[in-house]
Amino acid sequence: MLLALDIKGFALIDKLYIEFENGLNIITGETGAGKSIVVDSINFVLGLKFSKDIVKKGMEKAEVNAVFDLSDSQIQFVKSMGFECNESTVNVFRSINLSSKSICRFNGKIITLSNLRQLSSAFMEVHGQHENQALFNEATHIDFLDSFVFKDDCSCKNDFNKEFADFRDFRNKIIDDKMDGKTIHTHLNLIKEQLKEFEILRWQEGEEQQLKEQAKAMENMEAVTKNLNVSYNLLYGSENCVYEQLEQVVGALENIKDLNDTYKQLSERISSLYYDLEDIVEGVRREKNSFDFTPEKLEEIQKRLFEFSRLKKKYAKDEKEILEHFKKLKEEENELEYKLSNAKELREKLKELYKAAVVSAKRLSAIRKKGAIPLENEIVKHLNDLGMKNANFKVGFEDKDLNSKGIDAVEFLFCANKGQDLKPLNKVASGGEISRLMLALKNVDLNSSLADAMVFDEIDTGISGKMAQAVAVKLANIAGKNQVICVTHLPQVAAMGDVNIFISKTEKDLDTVIKAERLNGEGKVAEVARLISGSDISKSGIMHANQLIDESKEFKKR
Repeated sequence: MLLALDIKGFALIDKLYIEFENGLNIITGETGAGKSIVVDSINFVLGLKFSKDIVKKGMEKAEVNAVFDLSDSQIQFVKSMGFECNESTVNVFRSINLSSKSICRFNGKIITLSNLRQLSSAFMEVHGQHENQALFNEATHIDFLDSFVFKDDCSCKNDFNKEFADFRDFRNKIIDDKMDGKTIHTHLNLIKEQLKEFEILRWQEGEEQQLKEQAKAMENMEAVTKNLNVSYNLLYGSENCVYEQLEQVVGALENIKDLNDTYKQLSERISSLYYDLEDIVEGVRREKNSFDFTPEKLEEIQKRLFEFSRLKKKYAKDEKEILEHFKKLKEEENELEYKLSNAKELREKLKELYKAAVVSAKRLSAIRKKGAIPLENEIVKHLNDLGMKNANFKVGFEDKDLNSKGIDAVEFLFCANKGQDLKPLNKVASGGEISRLMLALKNVDLNSSLADAMVFDEIDTGISGKMAQAVAVKLANIAGKNQVICVTHLPQVAAMGDVNIFISKTEKDLDTVIKAERLNGEGKVAEVARLISGSDISKSGIMHANQLIDESKEFKKR
């Protein structure tokens, strides 16, 4: 639910801070006081499109910060989108400056406007004059319907979800619908060409470094040969070499090592050095004898390194990556060849899974169509209660190709007056009518989204008397399960409020100041009385206000 709204530089608002609570939050105020600006600020922070014109004159930017308290399911949704959410209280922030640059943040971290819309859609719904609300989106109608039809028993829907998931996963993993036989052959030939380039080299891990070292040594052939020969001759291959002299020293110290500990240590150390020298001599001899240089061999190494460098430019940045790349290509080659060799068997299995999903989807469709009838009746009943005596509501069905929702295309059809044809909502319903229709939907427990907070704006257009009381009752029913924020001019609705907020506008020093005041008991009575009798509040207005408030309290106790 929405805990608080902090608004700065938005439209006529300089600074405004409003706290909300669970239950029914009522916003009232005189015409033009700024109630709609508060609703606009909510739409702004939820991601609705606004231009820089919304920035208050004389200020550099408009910004709105909303604090929400999330349910466990909402927290899981946030995490599923890849955002951290370790506490239930979160901040959603959006600003726009005079250059039309918009900044969105979630818990202090910058996010895209698209992500803001996705996140906020799970927190709050706004029902009013704006075409961004869920009912104007035909794609959401099937979810509204399902939330009603399957609210008590969703086993059929669960069965379909499993059947469809089996079909979809098998199709994606084994026979992707875009990978027909011709495409597989084309892709397989491309892979084979790439593998052929690499397999000709028979490249081994670590070979690049080894060849580079060999090439470097061969490029310095004269210096390498000369110095290896000089080293070998000085150590072992010449008269009076180091090896012979060291051997004489070993023998000399061997003769006196038993005379005292010092001579013994010197003898042991020179013996160790002698054996180390033997290893060194052998190493130098091995390098000298194994240094096999020919211009042809150097050219062969350089050519091999060039070919490998060419492949790296095409496929990877280093040896490790290119080896991994061709390993994956080999695995893909095996998988595609398996698909080709087993295509008939796999297609048959895919057909079986498809048929099973379609059968399940048809059962789902039959239950939807049967369940749509009581939904239509209940919606019409609630619309009648809300003053729309001639309204009609139907659930339209069209066949559709199998998809994750089944085989149904669902669209809500509506007409408000006699003699009119049923048409899609966005073609025939006004903002006030849509608000009342949403009020009816919520009263039949159609919860198709995670949002547990909702705003109703313009819901009382053209309503008075008994119909006003019906609106108040239905809002209270919804507020028993969800947070409701409602802008109203109806005293019956205001009397039903758990929290009453009064928006006022004054002019000060050539500027407009908008304030929000949380009304206490007497303030609530006075405001309900103002809505009854106008600015000149009468005693009878006060009495009527108290009566409405008392009746609202009694209703909530039931």
